[in-house]
Amino acid sequence: MRETLWCFTALVLLCRQPASADPMVVPTERGVILRTPACEVEIRDGAVTRMYNALTREEYCSGRDDTVWRRQLPGGLATQTGEGAREAAARYRAWRDNPGGITIARRPDYALKISAGTQLIWADEPTRKMVTDVWGSDSGRFAVCFPTVRRQPFDENHWDNTPYEKFKAGMQEWNAAGGPPTISYIQPMIMLGSQSAKTDEAKQIVRWSQEAYTILPFRDGKSHWFMDHFMDHNHLGYDPWQRWFLDVLKDRIQNYGTRGIYHDQSYICPIDSRGPIDGMNSVQGMADYFLKVNAENPGSFHATEHLQEANLVGCSLGIGPLTLWGMEPAMRQQRIWHSSPVSAALQYPHAVTWHFTHDREGNGTSVLMNWQSNMAENRAHIPYSRNPRSPSDAAETLVDAIRTETFARKELRPVFPEDWDPASAGSGWMT
Repeated sequence: MRETLWCFTALVLLCRQPASADPMVVPTERGVILRTPACEVEIRDGAVTRMYNALTREEYCSGRDDTVWRRQLPGGLATQTGEGAREAAARYRAWRDNPGGITIARRPDYALKISAGTQLIWADEPTRKMVTDVWGSDSGRFAVCFPTVRRQPFDENHWDNTPYEKFKAGMQEWNAAGGPPTISYIQPMIMLGSQSAKTDEAKQIVRWSQEAYTILPFRDGKSHWFMDHFMDHNHLGYDPWQRWFLDVLKDRIQNYGTRGIYHDQSYICPIDSRGPIDGMNSVQGMADYFLKVNAENPGSFHATEHLQEANLVGCSLGIGPLTLWGMEPAMRQQRIWHSSPVSAALQYPHAVTWHFTHDREGNGTSVLMNWQSNMAENRAHIPYSRNPRSPSDAAETLVDAIRTETFARKELRPVFPEDWDPASAGSGWMT
């Protein structure tokens, strides 16, 4: 299977070349080298053992121990204009962060010092001590995500965002004891469980959500079954829905005491065939929502499922789904080989992505988790674990404990200096 995948990938590389670039065949002692202006493929003993892509300056090699490794050669990712990805990202940031660019909500200082993420369940003393007893003065480097704060079952009855009974008292004790920054889960863009709404208040919330549904083009004014059931699709700029949700968030932060919010949403801002809603398209509506939640809750910080230009205006954290989110094995390998820190460079310095160990297939093997760690390092993700561990737990397959220890103790975050030289000793994107 490995040889078949390699040969297929090599064939794709060669077939992508212009018709005038027929590969030059160079015989070797144990095989041949196929060479074009844009790529080079070495075949040895009937198997592809090396590929070089001149467009991306990436080299992939295979060893006798059946491993595959990748290295980035000096020069970085090249664009068709000859500009490297580093320069392109820097040019985008210069436009974004200067007058005439994009309005960015000011982050609290602590949000820009987070070096690791973790997921816990209860806002209580034993849970807090899982962090503070291990990490001590470095506990503030963690963002603690509470995914099950709502009293309703997960992803059900979204018209009710009331937290579970002991959450408020638990957060008060957590904050008084100096617990690390917390983000509590909430879903602003879908409405599951609408049929369970029985009270007039709940039914009104469902109506606002339905009025905020994105109606795709070419649907004759009707909602799409895929959007209805599987995709985050509420227009966040629609005033009644936005106002209700912003009040929910204000209550969660200022009354219940969570430091921040995890807004569960996909990266898309779908085109709405109705045109602007309350004067905004879906991109503007999402940005407006995140600017307002920051303005109305000074000192709070925010996370989302997928960072992009619209939610970056107000989000300091995003999750990286990595390899195991419903991908076929061949596509997992493709994502591993071609992962890069380009997205992290575009988010810098306002936000970082954390390494979300999401094994949807439930395999839980060391090999799959190592694949994810490779992607996390290539993509410049900060580490994440379901429970923060010390180095003595490094054998835990779901947790890269040494990486977490290094980031939290050394206060590491991705950085992309303008004068970064990948060929120089000691250079890198972590500091």
